[in-house]
Amino acid sequence: MFSNTYNIVVELIKIITYMFYSDMHIVILETLLKIGYMSQREIAVQTDIDSEYLRITISSLYGEKLVKYEDRLFKQIKKTSIKSSTKKTYKLRYWYIDPNYIIFTIKKKIKTIMLKNQNKITKNAPSFKCSRKICNKQYLLNELIALPFNHATGKFICNQFLNLKIKCGSNLDQEKNLDQYKTLNSTKYAYKNSEGIKIIIELLAKIYTYL
Repeated sequence: MFSNTYNIVVELIKIITYMFYSDMHIVILETLLKIGYMSQREIAVQTDIDSEYLRITISSLYGEKLVKYEDRLFKQIKKTSIKSSTKKTYKLRYWYIDPNYIIFTIKKKIKTIMLKNQNKITKNAPSFKCSRKICNKQYLLNELIALPFNHATGKFICNQFLNLKIKCGSNLDQEKNLDQYKTLNSTKYAYKNSEGIKIIIELLAKIYTYL
């Protein structure tokens, strides 16, 4: 179960970074995903990124709440003579990715994008319609994040009440071509249409199923 959740988080991070961040951000995050827990010095060596650029970039990732850090103190003992020695304390900053923390961050980011672009979503976004004829409830892309997800069919499930006690529970079918709906965030990177947003919402739905 943890393995499933972790794999989904990795996929989420890759999609988000390619949608919204620069190549340098992508390299740093992919390195942290691969190794897990690294000092800033180790990241610089591993990625071959200039230390100053690394400091700026990883600080921006921290500001975006995509990474966390831990400051660790180390003691260095240096012998000054046969009988005496000096101790020097120094600090190293270690960076890592917290899956639970980043899930919350990504969900909040997607909701913010949806709210800021509500007019565009209402006008242009693909709609999703309940497959049950007696229901026919329609949903917009920004409403999918609140719906349950059917892993067997790969579709979202309608949560409309048919009466006071019974929810519909049927699968939703897409009504418009997602390729016609351009991304809510202008970027030169991959996932330049709403397919990226839809994939993120589906992955978030899978995570909450496993938790």
